[in-house]
Amino acid sequence: MDVPKLKAFKRVRSASEVDNFLWAMEQ
Repeated sequence: MDVPKLKAFKRVRSASEVDNFLWAMEQ
């Protein structure tokens, strides 16, 4: 398993969740 890629994926996923949260707050 490529750990650095997994960490990067988690970081991107959490960032997209934050973006979705902010987008929902603006609605």
